[in-house]
Amino acid sequence: LFIQIAKQELEIRKNPAARVSDLLKKVFG
Repeated sequence: LFIQIAKQELEIRKNPAARVSDLLKKVFG
């Protein structure tokens, strides 16, 4: 689980837009 979170952190740092779309999915699901 922790490794998966770390991978997501790397993806977020590489691509801030990915984080935005992920947040939108969580909010508007």
